[in-house]
Amino acid sequence: MMQSDRITLCACASRTFINKEKVAQLAALLEAAGKEVEIVPDLCEWIENKSDRLKEIATHTVVACHPRAIKALFEWAEQPVPHTLDMRTNDMPTLLTALGLPADSEMPAERI
Repeated sequence: MMQSDRITLCACASRTFINKEKVAQLAALLEAAGKEVEIVPDLCEWIENKSDRLKEIATHTVVACHPRAIKALFEWAEQPVPHTLDMRTNDMPTLLTALGLPADSEMPAERI
């Protein structure tokens, strides 16, 4: 499956695996760099409910708490598995670099 330039961030709303401020900061940095970003409240729940959007999201880069779980859930839902990065264990510079931005990217002034 061909990856798009879109990035889906899971806010992990039903759990506390991911720092919500980190999600907001990463989204702001990506948007400031011109990336198309969507924050999903709880991707695991979307997969469990077999959301109509899963096939589309599978073409995005997904940033979530447990990439192995995302992979298993997409497979369970019989959907292509997206490229997934671990927001829980990777620091911001590592995520930014993996998403094609400089590791030292700074928050846009209007968001500080």
